[in-house]
Amino acid sequence: QIFTSLYYRIKDAESGKVIIPFDDSSSNGTLCSCDSDGMYFDLYMSSLFKGKLYTIDLLVKDRGIDQIFTDIAAKFRIVWGF
Repeated sequence: QIFTSLYYRIKDAESGKVIIPFDDSSSNGTLCSCDSDGMYFDLYMSSLFKGKLYTIDLLVKDRGIDQIFTDIAAKFRIVWGF
């Protein structure tokens, strides 16, 4: 399904701390993109730390209703970096 207002956030899977928050402001910093294969986003990992476990949440804004989906994807760990 394609959503015109789908945003992502990244959280530390162990502490629950939000590392990259939803950005639905005018800059739309965490707005997901869409192409012929479906929806996607590019994740710039410069604010993530090697060895930490992270999870992705999604925010759907549709017809004035905000829905947050948590634990929708596998957790991931940064294994290479600075």
